[in-house]
Amino acid sequence: MPVCMRTTLILEDVAIEEIKKISFLEKKTISEIVNSFLMEGLRRRREIKLSPQKRAILPSFHMGVPRIDIADRDALNDVMDL
Repeated sequence: MPVCMRTTLILEDVAIEEIKKISFLEKKTISEIVNSFLMEGLRRRREIKLSPQKRAILPSFHMGVPRIDIADRDALNDVMDL
């Protein structure tokens, strides 16, 4: 059996207005709407923490044999002055 607890939340005006609209449209109490939002947010947060980080796969290209040794400062300078 779920334990219910009363608490006071300080919500931004924009948020409470949207919650009231949803409450009216869905014919649910504000508490039901806020609870469903909280549970959804908690579920998503748990999924993000449990799932491995996805890294972007970037393309790589073979650009051929280097024409200059970038460690050779003089040679690099000569090429860059062109």
